[in-house]
Amino acid sequence: MLILQKNFHDNNNIKGIFFIILAALFFSLMSALVKITFKHHDIIEIMFLRSILAFTILALLINVKKVKIEKRYYKFHFLRSLVGLSAMFCTFTALESMPLSNVTIISFAKIFFIIPLAFLFFQEKINIKLFLLVITGFSGVIIIIGFDKTNSVNYIYYMFALSGAFCIALVKILIKKISLHEGSINIQFWFSLFSSIILLFPYLFLANFPSVISLLLILFITIFSLLAQFFTIEGLRLSSPTIVMPFDFFRVIFASVIGVIFFLENISISLLMGSLIIFFSCLKIIQLQKIKKL
Repeated sequence: MLILQKNFHDNNNIKGIFFIILAALFFSLMSALVKITFKHHDIIEIMFLRSILAFTILALLINVKKVKIEKRYYKFHFLRSLVGLSAMFCTFTALESMPLSNVTIISFAKIFFIIPLAFLFFQEKINIKLFLLVITGFSGVIIIIGFDKTNSVNYIYYMFALSGAFCIALVKILIKKISLHEGSINIQFWFSLFSSIILLFPYLFLANFPSVISLLLILFITIFSLLAQFFTIEGLRLSSPTIVMPFDFFRVIFASVIGVIFFLENISISLLMGSLIIFFSCLKIIQLQKIKKL
């Protein structure tokens, strides 16, 4: 009996790790396609078209699966949509002008924001060891930013990337609160609906009519994004975050490979040093906190 339970947990851990690696791949592919799509459209256009396509896909999925849509938490969903759109705008702005690998590694700073936000929203305790790990993690971010001598303008875009990481952390806090009462499809549905409504007027004011190629690119951006979110949720459902979340760092590997091959990006020593510091800080924080679905 003990052997069967052990095999069951081992299989779930392996599946969970595999799903998190798949999520990392789809997040990286999505980011790469966003960079390519900037040649045809600006940020607002990409955000709106992605939102309306996500809404269409989710609406069809809800209709086929007969999922009941909860209608109780409009304020939280609207706030989550505003913060989520801010995260998307800041991250996409950074992606437009920075290497894919740099934006990806800076996005991991979200975990260092989640800790104090969890304290503020959920009164979770912060011990001295956790506080020191957060400071250590931010030192890795500073190493990456401080030694980027390619262009002084990059510092502005690093600030956008950091702001995006902060907004992502806040989104995850809000999702944790909403997910106590609603499922993931319901949360994604309201985000895509509110995002489409919020972005409609700016899109109509700024939009260029999308070509077939643009629509295909944004369709794949939407699909990859939904798949990345799905595999992240499934990976966390099957196994402990302590076990699977360190494998989210495959995002940096995938982004670096894609950046070198398709965008001719260089991997600097400061990026490698900062990445290692951020990785080990994240790993230790996850082990200490056992963060569940943040």
